[in-house]
Amino acid sequence: MSAKGSEDRVPKGTYDKIIKEAEEKYSLEEGSISKHTILMRLREERKTVTGGQGHVSPMIGVEVHLVGVILQLASMRQPLTATAALNLINSMVEKSKVEKEVIEWKNQNLPPCAEGQNTAYLGKSYWRNFKKRHPVLKTQRAVQFDSKREDWCTYENFEI
Repeated sequence: MSAKGSEDRVPKGTYDKIIKEAEEKYSLEEGSISKHTILMRLREERKTVTGGQGHVSPMIGVEVHLVGVILQLASMRQPLTATAALNLINSMVEKSKVEKEVIEWKNQNLPPCAEGQNTAYLGKSYWRNFKKRHPVLKTQRAVQFDSKREDWCTYENFEI
């Protein structure tokens, strides 16, 4: 006599046993794998975790330089808009060895009907993912900076 759904259940302690074996196998500290996390992934039918090991863009090498340029421009009070940043990125890619790599990457990883697949042009989705990969770049609304303010802000112009 079995209860409804009992054939889907595993014996008590099975999850704890599997967790303990995995911690020993991968030399992890005891308790570093959460039973709750495993149960949630099974419930949500997410049985594999990529851990950020998806497709690696050929732009990774260029992005390091790009982040430096963007931060330098921001420190000079010349922040970039999304459109200006994309224009800068595309100009860095254009007519370089990275251009061919980007086209090859797009052909391998994008669906055949994707727009712009045969060009090295990088668009809004690239910029959105770029910002996720580089959280050091804060996005804020631009504030107008008066170019004469530095000249006007002198000791003589303030009453003490």
